[in-house]
Amino acid sequence: MEAASAIAHKAVEADRAGRLEEARSLYEDAAQGLIEVCKATPDERTRSGISAHVEHYLNRAQEIEGVIGRRARGAVAQSSGAQSSPANPISAAALPDGVGSVDTAALEMMAEMGISREQASDALKRFDNDME
Repeated sequence: MEAASAIAHKAVEADRAGRLEEARSLYEDAAQGLIEVCKATPDERTRSGISAHVEHYLNRAQEIEGVIGRRARGAVAQSSGAQSSPANPISAAALPDGVGSVDTAALEMMAEMGISREQASDALKRFDNDME
């Protein structure tokens, strides 16, 4: 729990300093660390509190990804003189089969915590892909 908390603090620091790529990655790492803590926590009340943090970190990582994507599209549009068109950010769901496979037990645990299946799957694939 302490390691995940330390990562979360670094994520907030990076976020406040405008280091968005770093912050996004750290928020995802903090969420993954807390998921592991949840797996080992028998107390439902404690798990519920932890799951709220997991959801918050995943939501913030997703928000940051949107900001990064909009900035990138704006930079491309400015450099080419073209108008930016909406583009889907690359998600883990677009990864080839076998890359970033999802731990179904972790996916089920995240679903029990109220995290959408899509968001949980995306976070788990990203984490697994980062570890390769």
